[in-house]
Amino acid sequence: MKDFYVLPLLPSFWKSLKILAGLFVRWQPLTFRGLLVLCLSIYALYVWAIPQADLIAAMLGGCLGALCTLLLLVSLLLRVHLGRRLKVEAFFEADNPLSRQNVPAGLACTASSIPPFFSLRIKRQFQEDGVLSPIHIIKGRSATRDKRHLIDHVVFPHRGLWVLKALNLALEDSFGFCRIKWSMPLEARVEVSAPKLPIQPLPVMAASSRVGDQWNQSTERSGDLFDLRSYDPSDGIKRILWKTYAKSRQLVVRRPEPAMIPEGEVALYLIAKKEDDHVAGAALSYIDELHQHQITILFGTDGAAHAASDPSTAATEISAAGPYRFFSTQRDIQRAINYSVWSEDTGSGAGFETFVEDLRASNRVLHNVIVFAGADGASEAENRTGTWFSRLSAAAQRHHVKLSIALVPPLPALTGPAQQAPAAGGKLPQVFYTAARRLPHPVRKLVFPDHKPDQGRMIAAQASKMISSGAELMQVQFHE
Repeated sequence: MKDFYVLPLLPSFWKSLKILAGLFVRWQPLTFRGLLVLCLSIYALYVWAIPQADLIAAMLGGCLGALCTLLLLVSLLLRVHLGRRLKVEAFFEADNPLSRQNVPAGLACTASSIPPFFSLRIKRQFQEDGVLSPIHIIKGRSATRDKRHLIDHVVFPHRGLWVLKALNLALEDSFGFCRIKWSMPLEARVEVSAPKLPIQPLPVMAASSRVGDQWNQSTERSGDLFDLRSYDPSDGIKRILWKTYAKSRQLVVRRPEPAMIPEGEVALYLIAKKEDDHVAGAALSYIDELHQHQITILFGTDGAAHAASDPSTAATEISAAGPYRFFSTQRDIQRAINYSVWSEDTGSGAGFETFVEDLRASNRVLHNVIVFAGADGASEAENRTGTWFSRLSAAAQRHHVKLSIALVPPLPALTGPAQQAPAAGGKLPQVFYTAARRLPHPVRKLVFPDHKPDQGRMIAAQASKMISSGAELMQVQFHE
């Protein structure tokens, strides 16, 4: 009868024993090397030394066991001491940190004295993964009140508001027998922006422009030809008045008058995933051009509601236009781009209809919206669930809004693995080329040279779909 009651308890006993063994292996401070040395010392004492009265085995096993025990006790005492007195402050020195570039940073440690034969490893732990952060190793003593400054560089994979939530600490001895790990909570934030990419000038499409309005995509904004002057070789042959030359035998040309930038407001919407920093950089360059001409910008992006309502992203610093989720100042636009990265709707076009409704609710005259998006084609999953363009096209038809889409081609220097971006003023790769003649002319310039022909066909199909739906495409080209 006793076995009848004991046998059902055996599975739970072995399960509990297995859990305790796992906890011991996980939380015990000895490393694999330390456990091996401890087992060797026990084996030397109880197999060689005691039964055979071996003095050498007794000395070897006793010394190894005593060394492991001593290192273990000192490590535990030092861990308690560091947990009470060690203080670490994190700082980032860059005024405007950019993604994929070295951001100067550092740690200031107080009461960080480490006794001989021991070292302390410190590594940052951000709330999101992907940050390249070096590991610091502290050794030796320091003054009680002095701070030990650890200077380094951190590389962020993309834009966003990055939160440093803790420091991972590991106390180790020089022999590698003991390692005690723990985490120190730390609250620090750094706002990382996408690097601005210089682009060739794009036409200014006012929000009040109606469907059917013409726009000229030229690198020089010019008005009517009215100024008569003598010919200069830089004028070109097309501007020569040949009838005047036939009468007077003098080469006379007409110079264009500078065009007036249309006054009013420009509605701009950004669709960029967290890895599409090249799209955000091109949009920021266009926004700077608009601000230089003193044009009011009505900016929106996916995840603007998240950026304006989530307290963990310091969204109180964003001053939207009253209860509406669109932004006009450069600083608010920059923060909206950075803070909205962590939203689930980023890069999907889900917030476009809300953006249009907010503009209409604020009594804005809206007939045209410029959309900056990446020219990366639609994946199979997006074709099943609906692409960002399908969402924008449906919302534009419901609200009778014209779409002017600026497709930004990918840059290998910014869309690959995290690395240092090209220096300011450096040459950027030429990403456009002339495709097969059978493609429509607006589509030819949107196909770029890479080693993925399927992606080029996807982009061509995406551009053809946009043109057939009535949207206007603007060619985004980077300066070499």
